[in-house]
Amino acid sequence: MTANACKKMIFKYEGDPVQDVANLRVLIVSNGGEFNGDETKGEFFGYAIGFYYKVAYEFKPDQLIIDVIKKPFIFDCSFIEKTIQDYIDEAYSVSYTHLTLPTTPYV
Repeated sequence: MTANACKKMIFKYEGDPVQDVANLRVLIVSNGGEFNGDETKGEFFGYAIGFYYKVAYEFKPDQLIIDVIKKPFIFDCSFIEKTIQDYIDEAYSVSYTHLTLPTTPYV
């Protein structure tokens, strides 16, 4: 973990990775970011409020793992984690029941 990274977030996951990745890709790209990956793993990155961010994701059985690789130094991890949660909430606003907050938020 680099100095401007956060701990991994693990979410309980019971959805369709193919559809959910497609939704997330549209959301990230429509906000000016870049998205590289598939239904198993990948990364997305871009600028938020003028600052660069980079996030990796991986789907495992019953889990979605999100790893903030690079974040703006002026924002703490709790702000970044909330921003990611907001993206997830928006991406799954139609059918969000398959993704829940972690019971143990960090690895």
